[in-house]
Amino acid sequence: MDKHFLDDVGNFMDDLESRDQFIIDNMNGNATLTVFPDIHGKGGPDHEMFLKISERIRILGIKDLQEDNLWKIIFEKKGSPIIIGKWVEGKKENSVIHITVSEDKMKAYMTISPPHSGGLSPSESDIHDALNQNGVFFGIDHNQIQTWLKNPEYNTNLVVAQGKHPRPGSNGEIRILFNSDTQKQRIDEKKSVDHREIGIIRSVKTGYRLAVRIEAEPGQVGQKINGEIIPAESGKNAEFKIGPNVIIKGNDAVATITGRPVLEKNGIIRVDEMITLDKVDYSTGNIDFPGSIIVEDRMADGFRLTTKGSIIIKKSVGKVFLKADGEIIIEGGFLGKDEGRIESEKDVSVRFVERGRILARGSIYVRDAAMHSDLIAGDSIFLGPGRGDLIGGETIAGNNIHVNKLGAVVETRTQAIVGIQYDVIQMVNSLKNDMSEQEEILKKIENTEKQLDEKKRKSKEPFNDEEMNLIEKLKSVKNKYLTLLSSLKKQYEKTLESFRTHPGAYMFIQKEMHHGVEINFGQNRVYKSPLKPVSGKIYIYLDDDNNIISASHEPRIKETEEPEKEKSNAPEKK
Repeated sequence: MDKHFLDDVGNFMDDLESRDQFIIDNMNGNATLTVFPDIHGKGGPDHEMFLKISERIRILGIKDLQEDNLWKIIFEKKGSPIIIGKWVEGKKENSVIHITVSEDKMKAYMTISPPHSGGLSPSESDIHDALNQNGVFFGIDHNQIQTWLKNPEYNTNLVVAQGKHPRPGSNGEIRILFNSDTQKQRIDEKKSVDHREIGIIRSVKTGYRLAVRIEAEPGQVGQKINGEIIPAESGKNAEFKIGPNVIIKGNDAVATITGRPVLEKNGIIRVDEMITLDKVDYSTGNIDFPGSIIVEDRMADGFRLTTKGSIIIKKSVGKVFLKADGEIIIEGGFLGKDEGRIESEKDVSVRFVERGRILARGSIYVRDAAMHSDLIAGDSIFLGPGRGDLIGGETIAGNNIHVNKLGAVVETRTQAIVGIQYDVIQMVNSLKNDMSEQEEILKKIENTEKQLDEKKRKSKEPFNDEEMNLIEKLKSVKNKYLTLLSSLKKQYEKTLESFRTHPGAYMFIQKEMHHGVEINFGQNRVYKSPLKPVSGKIYIYLDDDNNIISASHEPRIKETEEPEKEKSNAPEKK
């Protein structure tokens, strides 16, 4: 016979011999042990088999075991069952369903232990009974239960019920039904104002629906898994804020006159009386009107417009005085000739300004250029998206200043002040007005002196007593006003030196800055432009240690600031 075959058979027999050769069984309540003789039919002691059988007996829980008898059975290896003790059947244990309810009674968790000794797994009704016994009646996840029944996962914690959280009702709102000049302008990608989007003139007739109140919606109640209802918070109704010439009819705000509708920043809706003038000159005189004023054509030099509403002028203006509680919009330019003044409690928008002074409690918007002018804004000043040049003069802003070009090639002295509080701005403006008055008086005195000198030259006669007295009085008055002017200038300089810069204030140059520029941040912190022009984006501001920084990136927002207002690159034209 083939030797390889014989070797394989031998190895197979050795493997059989090495296997466990005993059986423990239950025979009518008795535990029996059968030990088979080895492959060669030999008996004898087997210590390793004894240990295996002892461990098996322990696990099976066989009682009344006689160890000596066990050794005898192993030794003899008769191959027949021999009683070794009592077989104790394990107690049948069904699965146990554990239900845990969260403290807020919004979730129920289920854990099921496995059955033992032929015990039963729970049915669907068993699970529902367990949930009900634990007070779970709402939000039961039937899909989760079905999934478990098809594929039981014992000792796994499952969410088997969830409550429903209440949903608060939506708040009511006031929906504006007209386009207001005070609503936001569109901002282009370069973060500049698109003046073409300004709604210059809007008018409504008596009875026009200005706004409608949208009622608040009730909330949706919630429910805990024990069935307890959770009340929902209803939305809050919005209330109208109305100003002059507006009444409430049901859920509508209605105009009571024909005029110009305005939505103020604080949400107040009003309708201004509105007059439209072809021009302002000697045919109209100075105008003081409670509503809005629209001037279609020119406004002559030396005339005044004052109003509680807004002023809209479609042409350029010169040496005029404009004052409004609302915004002032000039489609043309402002050629102030060093005497024209514009003052607004809101914003001022103009195409260009030359040798004029503009004061705005809000912001100032100049599309093209500001030259040799005083611009003073409680919020910010923006030049662009046209040329956006700021040349000469003094520019003061409570927040920030944005320009395309700052200064001029000829090194025109250009001053800017940023971060100044509005009460200080008001003082600065008052001092400027006082200085202008003194300078005007001094001009008149100097003109009178020139006239007297000319008279003397032509007459070739000495002054008489009356003329001499007049000359002496002029000198005295001149000295008085020179002293007053000198004092006002010192107060002005002191005010600008002592103010503390508003956090986050900065100057932003989009394209170019020339020599001759000074930017004052208060408390003797003054930035002076380098001798050579600087191109590209430049931010100039104070860092956290109050050092002047010139960089291509925006200043970091400080924690004490109001983020949107202080950091914004783009104006919110109201």
